[in-house]
Amino acid sequence: MADETGEEKTYDPSQKRIEQFRREGRVCQSKDVGSAAQLFMALIAFGMLGQDLIDAVIANTRWTIEQMAANRLDDIPTLGAMLFQAMDTIGPPMLGICCLMGVAGVAAGLAQTQFLWAPEALIPKPEKLNPFSKLGQVFHPKKLGMNIALAFLKLLASGTVIVLLIGGDMMTFSSLAIAPLSTTELIVRDRMWSMLVATSVVLGILAAADYLWQRNQHNEQIKMTRDEFRRDIEEQEGKPMFKQRRRQMHRDLTMNRIMAEVPTADVIVTNPTHFAIALRYRPGQDKAPIVVAKGMDNLALHIRTIARRHGVPIVENRPVARALYKRVKVGKQVPAAMFQQVARILAEVFRRRSKRRGSPSSVHV
Repeated sequence: MADETGEEKTYDPSQKRIEQFRREGRVCQSKDVGSAAQLFMALIAFGMLGQDLIDAVIANTRWTIEQMAANRLDDIPTLGAMLFQAMDTIGPPMLGICCLMGVAGVAAGLAQTQFLWAPEALIPKPEKLNPFSKLGQVFHPKKLGMNIALAFLKLLASGTVIVLLIGGDMMTFSSLAIAPLSTTELIVRDRMWSMLVATSVVLGILAAADYLWQRNQHNEQIKMTRDEFRRDIEEQEGKPMFKQRRRQMHRDLTMNRIMAEVPTADVIVTNPTHFAIALRYRPGQDKAPIVVAKGMDNLALHIRTIARRHGVPIVENRPVARALYKRVKVGKQVPAAMFQQVARILAEVFRRRSKRRGSPSSVHV
């Protein structure tokens, strides 16, 4: 499928595009599924309330025939009574069936849209208010042809079912005029039920086929062109130039923080070459030693260089250096599980500092 510019949509939609379509209310939905759900609910409701409805219709018909035999149909009060009688007997079961059908239609719509609430779809837009735009969508050759074909297929399928069910019983129906009323009721009820069941099944199959076609159309519509895919990636991850600039800014901030914090450290724990962690501990001020800076490879080298420049002791301890680098973030305290190991390092550094001051020394602990 191609977009308005003629460019082919060959890329699967991103999560951002799917969410955008849902916010706009553009989801896969088949009207035939709702109609089929209502028809199936009518079938169930007719099975539960059908006897009451048929009895009501028969009683109302008999009463009407009696009034006709008595020549009372020209009497306005009698006509009013007939209307009230029909509403009183037929109205309740019909109202119940209609309510159940309405619930089924709403449930089918919610199931297809996954309980979607899209307020953006309610906002008036110029293209929505343009009648020519709507006419163009309705009378689009491909869409119009598909709608006509589906309507013809539904009519053909329903008509075929009715003909097959009734065609073989024409002699039976022709004899109903002289048959007892109870026999007529039984035959008509049976044939109506058979037609309703068969029609519901056929329309249910057609609704499932329509939903699959609608989903395929929606999946094609939501796909992205190469240009849309590239723009989406740029919006989510940023353009390469901006990404590089952000990385450079991050490196600059890291270097500035290292240059400011390393001189305040009491000791640098190293791997000795891969990792370097700057620790600071102020008795009475800090509850525990704090990692003021850390780095790997080039950053570790930079930390060691600054430490030597400012006379900060450097201690080689591979296990402690690796653990601190992996477990402790910059600005956070050393975890209690490592207090003893770090305390030994700091105790040795403070002991040597009390003996001599001057150029930094390399200590192995």
